[in-house]
Formats: sequence, structure tokens, C-alpha cells
Amino acid sequence: MTDKDTNHIPTRVISTKKFKTVMISVNFKSKLDESRLAARNLLSKMMIKRTDNHPSEIELLEYLAKYYGAHLSSSTSKRGIDHVVQIRMEFVNEKFVLEDLSVFDEMVALLKDILHSPDSYSEETQSYFNQEYRLYKNRLKSLLDNRNQRAYTSLVNTMFKDHPMRLPAHGSLELLEDLTLDDVKEEHHRMMMDDEVSIIVVGDIDASVQSKFDGLFTRHGAVYLSNKSFTLETPEKVTHTTDTMDIEQSKLILGFTVAAKDKTERINLNAMNRILGGSTNSYLFTNVRERMSLCYQIGSSMDAKNGFMYILAGVDHNNVDVAKEAILKEFERIRSGDITDEYLDEIKLMMRVNRQEIEDRPRGLMGIAYTELITGKKSDYEALLKLVTKENIIEVANRVTLNTIHVLTGGAEDAN
Repeated sequence: MTDKDTNHIPTRVISTKKFKTVMISVNFKSKLDESRLAARNLLSKMMIKRTDNHPSEIELLEYLAKYYGAHLSSSTSKRGIDHVVQIRMEFVNEKFVLEDLSVFDEMVALLKDILHSPDSYSEETQSYFNQEYRLYKNRLKSLLDNRNQRAYTSLVNTMFKDHPMRLPAHGSLELLEDLTLDDVKEEHHRMMMDDEVSIIVVGDIDASVQSKFDGLFTRHGAVYLSNKSFTLETPEKVTHTTDTMDIEQSKLILGFTVAAKDKTERINLNAMNRILGGSTNSYLFTNVRERMSLCYQIGSSMDAKNGFMYILAGVDHNNVDVAKEAILKEFERIRSGDITDEYLDEIKLMMRVNRQEIEDRPRGLMGIAYTELITGKKSDYEALLKLVTKENIIEVANRVTLNTIHVLTGGAEDAN
């Protein structure tokens, strides 16, 4: 693994013989800004479908096919109060190609084309913008029909209210309404100039490839954004909300908060989450779903960095209250220390295996590397696992506070 600044852009090369492909990721990070989300999402899709040198999606796909099915993708995500746009490409390592092809050089040239093509967006691009606008709008509409997503959105809107943490990484229909091609061009300019940018490369390559990114784009100085976590204040009382939709089973979702001071507390919160509902042998799954048959589905998710956990369950309309009590009872078991040594060892083994599975995928290695780059801290997961103890789990569990309970239930659909 080698780190270097390329024209003031942190670049990490992860050399590994695990893969026969090479993956490159360019990452743009900015603070969550409601007014920019729609433009960032739409731009991320437009950039990977047409470029100046390949002005149609078909031409670009044909070019990628020439290089043994090279693949382009993009995604947007939230990291606490930050918004990240990732442009990725994966292609065959030229070491395994019999033809005389400079695959890496050609892909870097294509990446430069991708990153700079929005500079050329003009009136002739309007029809392309309209096409991608419709696709993006349809994706957002489909999310409204997703019951789990709707319940989750209602929960975070209640918990985080006017704070950026409530904003979805994919944007919303309301934010999309007045978006124009000029807005997309302006956002591209802001990303290239003001976002914190990093480049990560994974594959059977050496550090010399870093020099190939010199001409990708130039900055006159480094841009680093603070990597602060967000902690929600403990409420005086639990908030209860209800929404209605034409559904056959209710969605019960509980939101919790906890302030994690350091990595020891964060790894123990993650272990606690696996015990509670983050695995197939968790308390919620084996007892509330399997033994008591109260839920069709149930699970928990933890954002330890920002101190946010939620539990989502699909239950019969008339079982909401009894399911809620059963869920909270299982959580109390953890708080009171009802965890056997054998079970904790099993949970830690699952965490270790899951980490190994992540490290066996290019995107997994990229995710770890990106976290290290933006935090400035190296990751030693095995050392962290040794900090997971029954006593530490009990301690952090007793600081987790129930904040909000939301129920999406059957009935006439709420117009709001």
C-alpha cells in the first residue's frame, strides 16, 4: 500500500495479487447540503454514460467492450454529515491480456474524459439531461413505494428534524423539481474545485502507476474537510409517530441514540448490534421472529460513528404493541448482561469472517482505504476485536437511549 499526493489529491495504491482486475475510484466529498443533492446525484449518472470522446451511451459501451468488458459505475452515499460521490471503473489487468494493449493508460485517459466532459454541457446536451432527469425521477418515485424506506425516512425526519443528518443520500422529488442543466454544470464545477477528492487504486500493480494520474486534473492546493461525527441530544421523552399506507402488515421502527467517545466504544456498539438484531443468530431474530412468531422480518442497524441505531420489524397490524415490548425486552437482556461467553465468541468470529469477506473484494478494500484516508487513521481490525468484551458491551448498551418509535400501518394513505 502506497500513499502519495498527486497534484494535491491524496492517491492510494493498494497492491494485491488477489484480483485479475484493476479498480479505480475517484471520490468527491462535501458537506451535506440539501440544495445540492439532486444535482450531485443526477451528475453522477450523466458522467458515466456519455463523454466528449464517446458522445453516446452505445459508443461508450462499445469502447469499454473493446477492453474486455471494462465497467463504469457511480454511487452516492452519506458519511455522517458528509455527502460522497464515487466514480468507479474496473477493467482487466493487462498482465493477463495476450494482446498488446495499454489497458491502464487507456482507462486513465477515459477517466480524465469522464471527469471533464461536463465542462462541455450545452444546449445540445439538454435532451440527454431530460432523459436522465426522467430516469432519476422514476427511481425516486419507486423509493416512495418501498415500505421499509418510507418508514425509515419518517423516522429520521422526526429524529433529526432540521439537521442535515435527515437528508437521504439519493435526494428527493422535492429537491429535483426545479433542477436545470445549468445547476448540474455548476455542481460539477464546485465538485472539481471545492470537494475533498481522493483517488484509490486496487489491483496487481505497483506504486509507479501513481504518476499516471498526474494529468487527471490539477488543484492549486489541497482540500480537506473536517471529519466530525454528529451526536443527537438525549430527548426528555420518547417521540411516537404514526403514518398510514395501503399495506397488509405494519412497519415498526425504533430509533436510538448513543454517544461513542472512541474506537473501543464504537467496536463494542457494533458487537452489541450484532447480538441484538444485526445477524441471523441475533436475539431479535431467534426470539421475536422465530420463537414468538411476532415478525415477518426484523433486524437492527448501527451507525456507531454518529451514534444512531434503528430496529425495523414487519408485523401484523394487531401485534405492533406486543412486538414493541418484546423487542425492548430483548434489548434489556443485553443491558443486564445476559450474554454467554460462548455466544460472544461466536459473534466475534462472525465479525472477523465478515471483515475477511470485505477484504476479499476490491470495493471492500476501497471502502476501508477511503475511511483511513478521510480520518487519517490506520485500521487494525484484529486489535479492535480484542477490545470487544462482555463488560464493554454492557457499558455502551446502557448508554443507548430510545429516541423515537414510528409505525407505518394500514389504512387510508396519508396524502402527506
